Amino acid sequence: MWLIAGVWTVRWAVGADPGLAWAIACMASALRWGTLSVADAQAASRLFGPAATVGPSVAAAGLVLAVASALLEEARLDGFRHPVPAARVATGAALLGVCILVVLPGVGGPLRFDAVLLWVAVPATAVAVVLLTSHVTRLVPRWVFPVAAAAGLALVASGAR
Repeated sequence: MWLIAGVWTVRWAVGADPGLAWAIACMASALRWGTLSVADAQAASRLFGPAATVGPSVAAAGLVLAVASALLEEARLDGFRHPVPAARVATGAALLGVCILVVLPGVGGPLRFDAVLLWVAVPATAVAVVLLTSHVTRLVPRWVFPVAAAAGLALVASGAR
């Protein structure tokens, strides 16, 4: 919740669109683990694995849909090219937050090369997707991404039982 509030506050302060799809993706992860805390979600993923890979396949598919919607919405918002540096930082925080909550394994335990590689490769891939698809996603109506993320949230909720 604090991540969403922080990013939205910065974006509203500079006049940028807040980005609903990534907030919904964060909430889908929270629903998946039953917590609103990043630390609790990381502890759960350390024990069980990344949220998008454990549990019922319906819940995993919902998280994948929510994350894909979040990434494409971030590309449409084009926050990395915003003239205000704070908006660019907020975009980076939003992407990193989604990666941490949904895709990456929890931190802790012995430092392994594959875990370090994941922590570098996943956010770098997210940034690349956002930057490379920004021109194409502007052709899509802005309501599509939050609706798709909400559909992912509904799948997570139906698979969480």
